[in-house]
Amino acid sequence: MERYGIHLLALSHVYMVTQLKQRCSKGVVQRLTTENVVDVLQLARLCDAPDVCLRSMRLIHSQFKTVEQTEGWKFIQEHDPFLELDILQFIDDAESVNLLICFENTASLFFLVPSITHFVQLGLVFVPR
Repeated sequence: MERYGIHLLALSHVYMVTQLKQRCSKGVVQRLTTENVVDVLQLARLCDAPDVCLRSMRLIHSQFKTVEQTEGWKFIQEHDPFLELDILQFIDDAESVNLLICFENTASLFFLVPSITHFVQLGLVFVPR
């Protein structure tokens, strides 16, 4: 699995071997790195492996500055602008959700404590900028 996981994922998809595909998906996800994540994401999309796609997108989101320097990222910028757009939209959506959660938490604090600005000034409450 370590050596041929990606290849087996593709073959298990082509030959519709569901159990092998599930095991390969788990193995591929365990070996995701910033260097291979873009390539794995491309394959996962072709092989209809949504769990691998999601984990790949999350890794790209969390390590975007590093992923942006890889050959895989440069390749999709030139050859697959739709995938690049999907990734950037995922990152934007994830950031929007994070801001919404922070805002909801801050809004509830405004309701509970009228002088929240004092706590913000002290650095006790995180307010995204």
